[in-house]
This record gives sequence, C-alpha cells and structure tokens, in this order.
Amino acid sequence: MHELMQKVIKEVGFTSTDSKSITGTTSGGICITLHNKGERPTRYTVEPHAEWRKDSTFGKSYPIYRYTLDTIINKDKERHEMIKVNYGWLHIDDSKLSRVASDIRRLLEQDCDGTREDTEKNFLSVGMLFMTKKEA
Repeated sequence: MHELMQKVIKEVGFTSTDSKSITGTTSGGICITLHNKGERPTRYTVEPHAEWRKDSTFGKSYPIYRYTLDTIINKDKERHEMIKVNYGWLHIDDSKLSRVASDIRRLLEQDCDGTREDTEKNFLSVGMLFMTKKEA
C-alpha cells in the first residue's frame, strides 16, 4: 500500500468489521467495502497517481500528486452515496490528506445491513467486482 495511503488510513482511525472493511489495492490505493444483505457490496476506491509537469519558464519538472476517490459498485443507492472526487496538489501535507480522510470517514459512516459472510455465501469476487454464484 502506498505510504501516503497508510497515513490516510491512520487518520481515518477505522478498524475493519464484519460489515465494513478497508483493504489495499494492487496499485497502492485503498478499497472500502460496505456489505449489503442480499446485494453486491458497495465498493469505493482511492487510487494515487503522480504526473510530472515541466515548468515552461525554468524548464524544471515537478510532480503533481493526484488521488481519485471513486464508486466502483453501488447497488444500494438509497443508503449509499455515489461519489467521484479528484484531488490534486503540488505539495502534500497533513491538512490535504485530512480532506481525503474526511471523505473516507463519511463513506464509512453510512449504514449497511450485510456481512462479509453474506457476501462470500452469495457472490464471487472478480477483482474489484462481484458476480453472483449463479452467474459463475
């Protein structure tokens, strides 16, 4: 997991439960899962990106740090928020990471009525998505 994502998770102050979890992704980001009874879980990701820009005046390159918070699956739109937020900064400090942590905390405060066991019983994980066992 990307070092800055670890700082964000620490600031969120969340410990995974049977109905909500935070895990790492293969690209160094994080995945937030809210389990829904009888439905696919709601899933969000936060993915880090860096891009380099060149200053046209001085010819120096500098990084722009970007994070994308996005909804991957949401079958419970009545209770769970659809979100897509792009954050971008020249310099990262704790106050900027706090903005990402605040959005994650808000998503984790949403109600969910399922458990990881319900999800595993009815669905197969396919990367970030889920398919019913009947579809498999």
